[in-house]
Amino acid sequence: MKRLHLAEIIDQKWCPTAVREGVQDYLKFLEQRLQIYRRCGDRLRRVLRQVRPAAIIDLCSGGGGPWTYLWQELENKDCPQQIPIRLTDLYPNIQAFEQLAGDVKERIWYCDQPVDVTRVPENLRGFRTLFTAFHHFDRSTACRMLQDAAASGDGIAIFEFNQRHILSLFGTAAIALMQPLAAPFIRPFRWSRLFWTYVIPAIPFACLFDGLVSCMRVYSPGELDGLIKEADASGYRWERGVERIGLLPVGVTYLVGYPVNNSKAQHAEVEVVEHTEGPVYQILPESVYGSTAS
Repeated sequence: MKRLHLAEIIDQKWCPTAVREGVQDYLKFLEQRLQIYRRCGDRLRRVLRQVRPAAIIDLCSGGGGPWTYLWQELENKDCPQQIPIRLTDLYPNIQAFEQLAGDVKERIWYCDQPVDVTRVPENLRGFRTLFTAFHHFDRSTACRMLQDAAASGDGIAIFEFNQRHILSLFGTAAIALMQPLAAPFIRPFRWSRLFWTYVIPAIPFACLFDGLVSCMRVYSPGELDGLIKEADASGYRWERGVERIGLLPVGVTYLVGYPVNNSKAQHAEVEVVEHTEGPVYQILPESVYGSTAS
């Protein structure tokens, strides 16, 4: 399927805050139960061991997403230290952030000011993560996001569970249609959620419409290759691929980039290295291009 950069309802400024947060809360509710990104914990933990960041800066956090459980994957395994996690968003969902931060005190924090992913403030330095959010950005903005991370010397990990695949479209539609059944049980409880679900069904409609649009906006691994080359991030190592979910021909698409010890890198070229779970790209200076990446 060809990528279509269509507009999602919750991205629009005219979208009521209660509807936007209702969709975000439902996605968080699903994350807590399905834990789709748990399989990505090993990959993220491996990169964090190499980078050893002072903090994790989660961009486009929505309602908190996978951090409701993913922080435990880092806490319980062999990460080098307890890395603090900072939640951010262009439209901060303060109530959801406060609940998650309250559940995991002294580990998860949040920024209550809007954060632009293409110009992350200097005071938010750390390893950047995005879950189910990269598809929101057109090619130009997505490239600037990667360039901003590289300009700051910060690593970045992007994960998307939607794909441009017929199974993803059917699965997304089924999940969206179950939102009215889940609405009374989602926490934090909001009367506005019930109004926008049962009186005016804007939340289930937005879940369905935005979910289908999200599938059509997701970047394929080949398109991620193009973004890597266009970003031209000197001194960075990139990995991308699809983390399969069971026996299904779909899974979690990932893109991970982090700086390597190559401070003199200039006029970078891209070396493609064979990798069992997807290609690895190492951006090298022209003087050493063609050497084998470790």
